Amino acid sequence: MTSIGTHILASLLIATFLTDVKYTPLCVVYGVFPDIDILFHGLHRKLLHNMFALYLSTVPTFRIGNVRDMFLIWLCYYIHLLLDAVTGGVALAYPLYEKMFTICNIWNMIWISGLLPRYVDKLTLVLAPVIATAWTIRILKQRCSSIA
Repeated sequence: MTSIGTHILASLLIATFLTDVKYTPLCVVYGVFPDIDILFHGLHRKLLHNMFALYLSTVPTFRIGNVRDMFLIWLCYYIHLLLDAVTGGVALAYPLYEKMFTICNIWNMIWISGLLPRYVDKLTLVLAPVIATAWTIRILKQRCSSIA
């Protein structure tokens, strides 16, 4: 199981090297926040360790003017999920599906089912959702600013 210290360290590394210093506390909060679900009996690595919570976590960052910093703060949450997927699994589709997914069984499920060509590597599978979400945030931010 990934320790809270590992999540804090990963968030601090992102904050230190990639974002503005003023966002360091927010990066750490996003990097540790999913583990609050440990307070709810039987819901650890389910309630806040899924794709729905991941996408909802982007909403509070809309007030940040810089899309790059918004993305990097959100990346701390994403890294938390990846670290936990490596060390025991997360319920990515909770509450629709309670199965715990690990990096290995997600990769095997996609690879064996033939959903992706054989030349797509694991790094692409990890980065694709990050890039897609960043693009979505950018588009939403542009549309929200054009309405106001």
